[in-house]
Amino acid sequence: MRDLATIFTVAPRIQQRFLSPGDMLVATNPSEITTILGPCIAITLWCERSRVGAICHAMLPSNNIGFDSSAGDHPWKYVDTVIPEMWRRFQRKGGIKANVEVKLFGGAELLRDAEDFSATRIGPQNVELAQQLLAERGLCILASDTGGRKGRKLIFNTQSGDVKIKRLPHFSPSTP
Repeated sequence: MRDLATIFTVAPRIQQRFLSPGDMLVATNPSEITTILGPCIAITLWCERSRVGAICHAMLPSNNIGFDSSAGDHPWKYVDTVIPEMWRRFQRKGGIKANVEVKLFGGAELLRDAEDFSATRIGPQNVELAQQLLAERGLCILASDTGGRKGRKLIFNTQSGDVKIKRLPHFSPSTP
């Protein structure tokens, strides 16, 4: 009989990764991807049949003035550019539309009391646009945890499609 130490060393380790704001990942290898959300959103795609997982961390609904790589901007930070590209890459890696599980997270209103109301609507705008763009592709959201006044820590397992959420303490900007 094997001892406990041997059993733990034989078990495969799953790769741990952090997804930065404005980033996207499509993976076929088992990984646990962690990200932190406030008004930003994360969308996960997972296909059990092909074992493909994808996740994005979008910060803003859209770039109304256009993508400018010379300014150090990145298109994945925008909901309207990351969703179509993530969906294309997911399908190229073998993700199958009939078997996809779509989940949506984030979109908190952390600055509700701020004077500039339009700036406080970024979270809900991110959620609304993501729902619209996913629906346009015929993708149904299986699970979501959006809105509210708290940020979230998210851990996405690309091997199982599971998503763990931890609510973060309420953030309140200091007033002068």
